[in-house]
Amino acid sequence: MPCQAKSTLTLENVRSKNRVNLLPYVYGGLDGTKENNSLNYGNPKGTVGLSGLFDLNNITSLEYAINPDFSQVEADVSRITANTTFAIFFQERRPYFNEGNDIIDTQLNTVYTRSINKPLLSTKVISQGEKQRMYWLTAYDEASPYLIAGENQSYFGEGKASYSNIFRYQRTYEQGNNLGFLTTNRLFKNGGYGHTLGVDGRYRFKESYTASFEFNKSIVLEPEADWIEENDQIGDKSTQLDGENLNGDALYFSLRRNTKHWNSRFEYQHYSPHYQTPMGFVTQNSVRFMEFFHGYQHFFDKEDFVKQLGLYVGSQMNFNFHNLRKLLDLGTSMYIQLSGNIESEINYNYVFNEEFEGFNAKGMPEFSVFLSYSPSETVRLRMFTRMGESIRYDSENPAVGKNFFIGTFNNFQISPKLRLSPSIRYSQLRNKIDQSLYFAGFIARANLNYQFNPNLSFRIIGEFNNFDKNFFFQPLLKWNPNPFTIFYIGGTNGYSRVDEKNRYGIENSQLYLKFQYLFDL
Repeated sequence: MPCQAKSTLTLENVRSKNRVNLLPYVYGGLDGTKENNSLNYGNPKGTVGLSGLFDLNNITSLEYAINPDFSQVEADVSRITANTTFAIFFQERRPYFNEGNDIIDTQLNTVYTRSINKPLLSTKVISQGEKQRMYWLTAYDEASPYLIAGENQSYFGEGKASYSNIFRYQRTYEQGNNLGFLTTNRLFKNGGYGHTLGVDGRYRFKESYTASFEFNKSIVLEPEADWIEENDQIGDKSTQLDGENLNGDALYFSLRRNTKHWNSRFEYQHYSPHYQTPMGFVTQNSVRFMEFFHGYQHFFDKEDFVKQLGLYVGSQMNFNFHNLRKLLDLGTSMYIQLSGNIESEINYNYVFNEEFEGFNAKGMPEFSVFLSYSPSETVRLRMFTRMGESIRYDSENPAVGKNFFIGTFNNFQISPKLRLSPSIRYSQLRNKIDQSLYFAGFIARANLNYQFNPNLSFRIIGEFNNFDKNFFFQPLLKWNPNPFTIFYIGGTNGYSRVDEKNRYGIENSQLYLKFQYLFDL
């Protein structure tokens, strides 16, 4: 919701300056792996690189990166994947790719910049004017992930070198209306390619209505490679990379009505059986989705104990391309915000049917609660729990089980310089008949940050994964006088259970340091 303020702030005599930035870096690292019950370190590794930015004018900038270091100094939070058949999405956190990501963000997930994994060279042009905006990224990637979508699962492999291109143009009009074009291209060095071509638009009318659409066409020639282990069938094609031609399309359409108190939405999208997104993140195809949503929200006076109340109802229907109904559900939810920084959301969802690999489950209820409480600026508490019934997604023995999930995510500002952020998530699925466990486990994580001064900080992360029986910790000392100049030294130690015994041994270790300095010319 946009802010509505009675006062205004006017900035005058602002002069723009075209930026010319150079950002060289040097990196060094040492890796150790377990061999013959001991940790053996290889030879030290070092690399240098350069990136930079030029403002071509007041609306257009050119960025480049030569042998960039895009390694993450903070590991992604592990996901619970015990009952998942599709690839897991992780947010992009690399600054080079994050800038301008709003321009290429689409409902069909046509672009996923983490599909560029290890670029040797990349350039990016961003132009944002009053009536149009443009994004153009190119890269030579030395190790390109390969993702194939299927009806009931996705397939993933580590690909080889490729040339990547993302081009986006959008014409903007008054009241947020726009019309755009998007294309992505990936050409593998040793043969094979993948292209997507798409158009999209948004039209607002009668003050409260918005219609949006996206349409993509994909053209793929598979490389001949052994990157995918599974040999399954998707229609008349195999998941093995054997040089087949694949053509598909995807469509998204939505109609929304938003007022102060009422919100309604209808969405439709489909992914044809051979639609793929070489530079995007689509994990399921051969499916059509339809969703209906309607909600009411009320805003109370600022002196009232209840600040906001929302009541919502929605339903989703999914069909495959043989008109088999994959899913039908009906859900209701209530959101309430109270005085004292208390928020809660209560959801109830009933699945009339869900189909998976020929198994059709019926009548599965699920109940969930989210609660957030911030009694002060130094404490933020969040808790989420879910229980009910869901499918065990096992292609050989699917079944309906009783699920239970609980998690808590918290932040404690212990002192002006010290912050602790612990979290724990527990999940289980039980057999409905004999109450035996299909799976059960938890992931516990804690981030501890100490800020010595505005430029110098120390951070340590620890995470224990009960599903995989391993844990790691990552210390990092960082000097960061501005958003780009940085020096850090840190490491990662990984441990796993030894021979199913109740003790853990180190499996791998990594030490690294990096220094990059911003030259503002």
